[in-house]
Amino acid sequence: DWVSVIGMNNTYVGKYVIAADGANSVIAKGLGNNIRKGVAIAFMTIAHGKYLSDICVLDMTRAKWGYSWVFPRGGNEYDVGIGSLQWGNYRQRLIEYVNTLEMKMGVILGHPIPIRHRDRIVIKRIALVGDAGGFADPTTGEGIFYAMYTGIAAALALGKSRASGEFAGNYLKLVRPLIRNLSLAYYISLGTYGIDNLVMGRLGVTAFSMIDTGNLIKKVMGGKVWYPQAMRGMIKLTITRGLPLIIRRLIRF
Repeated sequence: DWVSVIGMNNTYVGKYVIAADGANSVIAKGLGNNIRKGVAIAFMTIAHGKYLSDICVLDMTRAKWGYSWVFPRGGNEYDVGIGSLQWGNYRQRLIEYVNTLEMKMGVILGHPIPIRHRDRIVIKRIALVGDAGGFADPTTGEGIFYAMYTGIAAALALGKSRASGEFAGNYLKLVRPLIRNLSLAYYISLGTYGIDNLVMGRLGVTAFSMIDTGNLIKKVMGGKVWYPQAMRGMIKLTITRGLPLIIRRLIRF
């Protein structure tokens, strides 16, 4: 009639466990998930200097299969990082990036980003939310929205479950649309980054440099559209903007 979580110094007992212990989730691993499966990599630092004080910068051209970012924090502090679906020495790349921005490097932190949901996200009285459940956008690495979404879903499932046996089904029902959305996002992400790197990159162009592409990414990151709608927009952009751009480059060659 209860579950327990054994910590380093204490044991916690309750009727349910909502696991929000991140991408390296011990609880997700305990449920039988391979937490090293389907993860991207990111490195970040809090850099100091003078840059664009009130503008968030996303550079989709600096890292293959990923992007770099600069987020102002105030007081001449900036969250600067690089992330990619393709693992590599991004620690050194981050150091070089901060140097090009003429800022002072802070402590470098690296962390995995889950880009596919776990095989087991809920069992009986235990549910995984956020990064612990593998809920993050594979194109952008953004996970705060999905952490809030799944956390709310878990709370609603708890409130709706009159018996403990109902909880798993109620939670799955609430997060299933999100799972479908992020599953589609995974394949769209592989296709988008793949075409951009393997085809357009060889011609010296990138789809991410187009304003319309940037606007579509911002809508996805802002939660204004989900990937089924984004896919239609991407197909339209590929036909109306991408193909003509590729043809013009081929003609130049």
